[in-house]
This record gives sequence, structure tokens and C-alpha cells, in this order.
Amino acid sequence: LPDENAKALNMINEAALIIRNMVMLKENALFASLIPAIRDLIVIVLNLPKHPTVVELQHYALEIAEQLTKYWMLDSQDPVYRSLLTQIDTDDRGRIITSLRALGRISMNLEATNKLSDVPTKTLQSICDWLLVEDEDLRIACLDFLYLFTGFPDNVELLAHEVNVEAVVGQLVRLLQFGAIAYEERRSAPKSTKSSTPNEAAPKLSSAIIDHLVTLEEPERSSQWLKTCFEEDSTGE
Repeated sequence: LPDENAKALNMINEAALIIRNMVMLKENALFASLIPAIRDLIVIVLNLPKHPTVVELQHYALEIAEQLTKYWMLDSQDPVYRSLLTQIDTDDRGRIITSLRALGRISMNLEATNKLSDVPTKTLQSICDWLLVEDEDLRIACLDFLYLFTGFPDNVELLAHEVNVEAVVGQLVRLLQFGAIAYEERRSAPKSTKSSTPNEAAPKLSSAIIDHLVTLEEPERSSQWLKTCFEEDSTGE
């Protein structure tokens, strides 16, 4: 690039980085979400012609969007929403993961519902295929997106007709324990609820038990007699 253009691009990248760093704080993100020019910035940058010189700037725009979409209501025709969807159909791992996160956070801090409508079939197929990739961050981003996407009947119908659902379900079953940590849970035995107090009247003993008791010396005799006043509880203390 000519020196003048290179300097200008460098200043633009630095400005985008400053905004990106700024919105990492919740208060700043909320403030920036109210500025219309920020939305324009994201849309314009993400739709620039493909060229190595704008890759860094586009990554900053995606990271800004990731922090701000939670404060925005974006329908299926919103330019920000459409721009984020197009970023998934690339070979850039970082771009894909950040776009999926930004899409999943839409309206998170609002009462509005994020329906994730009009997702292209090719995009859905790619997301399902990436479940096979041994990449934890990518896999988690795909699972989070599918979790939100399948929360609406229309989306489920689209998924059922346009994607190999049997294969997807197989992958989801395989990933049920993804990231799970095995541990041993120890519980103290519950105290018995049975009453161990004796009846008001002394128990009537058989002659065999009485004959056995009289042969014993005290205090063993009293101890053995006392045991006849209680019912044995195998679960008691």
C-alpha cells in the first residue's frame, strides 16, 4: 500500500482496537450500544471486500459486536444480523467462533426473544459438521448456537428437513458428557425416624428368656432385659 494509505489504515486499526478494548467493560458496552454509528461501523467493516489488509479490522469489529449484541434487538433482516451470519461461511476459525457468540448473545439483556430466524441451510450444515472437529472452543460455540436455535418450532422444522438430523442427534448424544468431571458424592446416612422409646408397659417375656436372664449377674442381667424393651432397627444408629 502507498505510505499515505498504510498510515490511514494503521490509525483506523488503532481506533477500532480502542473501541474494542473499551466495550470489554460492561458500563462502556452499554454506552456504546446506544450510539448508532457503532452499528454502522460493524456493518461497513464486515462487508468490506476480502483483502488481507482488512482482516485485523474485521476481527475487531466482530469482537465489538460480541460485546454489544446483548443490548440490541436484531430481527432476521437487520444489517448487523445478516453481516454476522455471513461471517460464519469462512475458513477463519476465530471469525466463526466470534460470530456464533455474537449471534447467540442477541437481546440477552433484553426481554425480547432471540429467534435466530432465516439462517441459511449451508450455515446450519456447517455448524452441525463442526461438532465433529476436535476443537473445544468451536464445539462449544456450535452447541450454544444449536441450543438457542432449536428453542423455536420453526427452526426445529427447518433443521429436521434441511440437515441430517440422525447424524446430528448421534453427535449430541456423544457429547452429552463433553467436559464432564467425574466425582464421588458422599452422603451421611439419614437418621432413623422410627421411635426407639419403649412402650409404657414392660414387655411380656417368654419363660425361656426369663430363665436365661436369671442366670446372669448384674449389671449384665439389667442390660439384657433392657434390650427386650426395644425393637431392633437395622438402619438405626
